[in-house]
Amino acid sequence: METAEKNDDPPEDSMTAQEQDVPTIPDVDLSHAVRSDACVLFTGDEETAEVLARRVHTLSGWRQGPFVPVDCGQPADVLESNLFKLLDVENGKPVEGAWPTLSQSGTIYLRDVGRLPKRLQVRLSERLAALRTTPGEPRRIRRRVISSTPIPLIDRIEQGTFDDSLYYRLNVIHLVISTDE
Repeated sequence: METAEKNDDPPEDSMTAQEQDVPTIPDVDLSHAVRSDACVLFTGDEETAEVLARRVHTLSGWRQGPFVPVDCGQPADVLESNLFKLLDVENGKPVEGAWPTLSQSGTIYLRDVGRLPKRLQVRLSERLAALRTTPGEPRRIRRRVISSTPIPLIDRIEQGTFDDSLYYRLNVIHLVISTDE
């Protein structure tokens, strides 16, 4: 009597619903972003940007800390509360409860940063200027900021709807996600 080999693998042409939801990742060189501690700005598809931002976090020295996504499209008062408790600093120390562990480093991901209200843009720019982003230095505030936008922020600056100082703080490493094949 012959026994058939049991094959639990799905046929190659079938995909689970979860696999179908994963965006196709374009060829984007993340090596500089992974090796650096600088802010990263992704321009292009938001789903792909978040996948790439998580990959940068996971492959970098920031991986020991949390990856905290912040949707900049939230109502302004909710966004302000959520965002600035992650970045609050008093006398060089994080405010109690602002981060899971006060001495912990991590990555803040600003999804669709172009939707950030103008009044919060200036405040965020000031806060980013005060942050220390050097992993490995004890008892320093260590937050890496990665952001994304579907449209070029330079256009919003020219329209007067985006703060240029925030743009220059976020745009240290700029990676464009191209959908062209």
